[in-house]
Amino acid sequence: MGLTYNILAFQDKVLKIINLKWKDVRMCELGDQIFYKSHIVAKKYYTEIKKVLEHVSLDLNGMFGSLVVDLNFPVPESLIDRFQLITDYGTSEHVENQFQVFKNVHDMCKANGIMIHTLPLPNNFPDHCLYYYPKEFFSRLARLCDYKVIMLKIQNAFNPPIPKSRMIFVAFFKKKSSEFISKKQFDELNIFAARTLPQNKKYYIREKGIRQLWSIWYLFEMIIPKIGFLNRIYERAYGIYFTFFSRRAL
Repeated sequence: MGLTYNILAFQDKVLKIINLKWKDVRMCELGDQIFYKSHIVAKKYYTEIKKVLEHVSLDLNGMFGSLVVDLNFPVPESLIDRFQLITDYGTSEHVENQFQVFKNVHDMCKANGIMIHTLPLPNNFPDHCLYYYPKEFFSRLARLCDYKVIMLKIQNAFNPPIPKSRMIFVAFFKKKSSEFISKKQFDELNIFAARTLPQNKKYYIREKGIRQLWSIWYLFEMIIPKIGFLNRIYERAYGIYFTFFSRRAL
């Protein structure tokens, strides 16, 4: 998914609510994130701008200083009960083993720590990922795990000119050290596999107009790199945009 201004604003608000300072944070990031449509690496943003105490990112590709970790399986013991902040900005939706990825987040987070997820609703981002999440999934997960819900809302993922696509923005507070729920309990929660969604009319809505806008946008992105000066202008504009807003989020 990548970091966006909306995500930066959300995470800053969450930390402010519980009075947690960035300089005191040991954080783990699922995926080796970069700012959307720029070359600004999230690790650099958190370590050099936010000046966190520790930043660890996990990704199978090992890029941008990330640890090579497959979230389909239990994370290394060294990561257990280690972090005050876990961020999942569009990563768990691509992991086949949903029980394990959410258990990993729970296990890596310390008591009195925060877990932030920004993930796609079932009627948004068609054909993007393996799984989609209705709002009630997070409400029920919080009750079963005894998390405090700091914030839970539906919000647009991007600002213009990207076509609006809504996501779940949720922040949990882990009140105590405890075992994660059983796989049986987890499997009873509502998560929708992408392959089943076209048949589920209650949650999956194929909005023809939005899909056409996305198609135009992707075509635009395919053409621009072939025109040198336009590509340079395009990258510079996004770089300025995200640099400006990341400074505002200090």
